[in-house]
Amino acid sequence: MVFTSRIAVGQRWYRSNGLTRELPCAPGLDLIGSSYERDHAQWRCEPGGSSVCLRLPPSIVSKYLREEGLHFDLESKFCVQDEVLSDLVFRLADELRAGLPNGLLFAEGLCLSTLAWLQRHHAARPVSQPPARKMSLTQQSRLKDLIASNLGEELSVVQMAAAVGLSVSHFSVLFRHTFGVPPHRYVLQQRLDCAAQLMRVEPQRSITDIAMSLGFSSQAHLSSAFKCHTGQSPSQWRLQ
Repeated sequence: MVFTSRIAVGQRWYRSNGLTRELPCAPGLDLIGSSYERDHAQWRCEPGGSSVCLRLPPSIVSKYLREEGLHFDLESKFCVQDEVLSDLVFRLADELRAGLPNGLLFAEGLCLSTLAWLQRHHAARPVSQPPARKMSLTQQSRLKDLIASNLGEELSVVQMAAAVGLSVSHFSVLFRHTFGVPPHRYVLQQRLDCAAQLMRVEPQRSITDIAMSLGFSSQAHLSSAFKCHTGQSPSQWRLQ
């Protein structure tokens, strides 16, 4: 379990195995391993803080880490200062709270990044990382075909990894080394490239229709992503 807070002032007390630990309430993270058992907890903090609790059930860990997940556990520690991990957890929470506006693939990317960071920096038994390499040409071709034929669908990392016969965690590492970007970013680029082409070859087609056909949640979502990608709004692009 990962517990992180942004703003909190005060004190807290945890009792485990008959021993009481006094800790400050302050921005930071608590990392709780599976063997940690808490008998009692008490908090005395000022109101107005913001906190997130992320639970890592074995089913989720094994889904993304496969064989590595069988040996994955966190080292229990408190008041950890890790801005990268805290940012990942809050970004994931914000994405879920907003109803996944950037799509399932983006949320899965945050999950994988969080697990990978925990595995490398906070695991009870760190797993050695395999040497980086790239996907084979056959795997790349199969993956590109899958993405191209499903630009309007909700692709997941699990689907893409299965298509090329890799575990999810191994797939994500190889994907970045092969294409230079994480899966969700690559798929977004392909959707935006397709949108740009459709706006030129089908000038009578509405931006909303193009957005919906390519898996964007709304016209505004497409317009925002398109401007970040090209520096122009869809309407400006069409006028060229």
